[in-house]
Amino acid sequence: MEKPHLSHRSGEAQSDEPVERPATSYLKLALVVYGIVGRGRRVHYSPRNDVTLCGREITAYIDIDEVVELLNKGYELCIPCHRRAEQRAAAARLAESPSRPTGAVAAQRLSTVQANAVTRLDHARIAQGSHPADATDPNVIAACAALTGFLPATLTGKHDVTMPTESEQSVRGYLVDPRDTCSVRVFWVEAGRIIRRDQLLGGAMLDRIADRLRSRGWVVMPMRRSSQCVIAKRPTLSAPEVLDATVQADASRDEQQVSRCVHGYALGHEVSGDPIAVCARMQPTQRVGVPVDVGFVYLDCAVAAANGCADLADNSERETQPGDDPFCTWVLMCPTHEEQPCDSCEECAAEEAAREAAPVAPAGSLSLESLAATVICPACHVAAGARCVTRAGKVASYPHGRRIDALADAAGITAHRTAQDRDGWTSGIDRMAEQNLLAVYAAQNGARGGLSA
Repeated sequence: MEKPHLSHRSGEAQSDEPVERPATSYLKLALVVYGIVGRGRRVHYSPRNDVTLCGREITAYIDIDEVVELLNKGYELCIPCHRRAEQRAAAARLAESPSRPTGAVAAQRLSTVQANAVTRLDHARIAQGSHPADATDPNVIAACAALTGFLPATLTGKHDVTMPTESEQSVRGYLVDPRDTCSVRVFWVEAGRIIRRDQLLGGAMLDRIADRLRSRGWVVMPMRRSSQCVIAKRPTLSAPEVLDATVQADASRDEQQVSRCVHGYALGHEVSGDPIAVCARMQPTQRVGVPVDVGFVYLDCAVAAANGCADLADNSERETQPGDDPFCTWVLMCPTHEEQPCDSCEECAAEEAAREAAPVAPAGSLSLESLAATVICPACHVAAGARCVTRAGKVASYPHGRRIDALADAAGITAHRTAQDRDGWTSGIDRMAEQNLLAVYAAQNGARGGLSA
């Protein structure tokens, strides 16, 4: 394997001898050219798609003479780019070898697999299951084929899985990272960030990934409780066999249907209840709770909670008999009150009892919404008597919440509710008292019920 010619790094004494001209025999086989990125002091390789083999955007392409000049000035070749260029060249040599009767077929399949891996979404700028720069790595392709049916993480070249941005926090799935010539690291990404094995949300996925790779012939290294990835060694197969398995896996990927919830999670084995249906009907403010000794552990997905409970039950040492209570359960929480199950919320029951006991307001009674137009809106700053408007300048269907709050302050309702909370003598809303306050306010301001904001 040809080694890159590196210059002396900054801070070290540089030699006055000119740098030897880099070998370029593998560049034609790898179909790459030289390029530079920004003001960096490295020379990169690119397949002329404006992206380097290490996943960065090319600033300018350069020829071999400019490369020699830059290396004499202290620049160095990019090691990841050089390694991937040699891998591409080795694959091309294998495909063109006359000793293999299936070389043309292998080359065609290799081209198809690489094209599917690199251009699945956006011409190597976005990839599924790996970073775009690693999408053509043979070990990554083989690992993704073995993990067919698992949810792959959709990543860009700029995605940092240790510090995701706000727009990247919706990414979840497995991430394959090449480790050396025959092994990979497989992470599980949750909310755009890699997680540990001992985390309740998604941590069990590392065990499932390890089981899948082990069943496909991979040698999986033992994991600790706090491990962040699965380290697996690729099975010893010849290049045509790996390509055949990869092509067949890609062909069957779309045919395999896996039941998933609206959050993208697949249902595990021996879970309790119907978490997929629960995920479908969950409200935006609703969560799922797993009871623990000090309260609840909250999750945003019922399937993830059910899978976690099933894994905890499998790993527990407690001996269970038929009819015993489950080792770990999950419940849908109340969307309004904390630490209250939805089906048995004590606070909701108390509020419902208070509403039933409260006297019914007479027909045509006043409301905060009907009198909202009597105050200036703090949100859109329209004058009293005018309806609220949106940011686009259109008339809003309902008054802004801050306008309702301003009316409640002006009518004395806010102060009345504060006094109720301070005294603690009621658990509901004193509708009759608030109706009286609104009536006094309307009389003082000449407003009538039914005025629309």
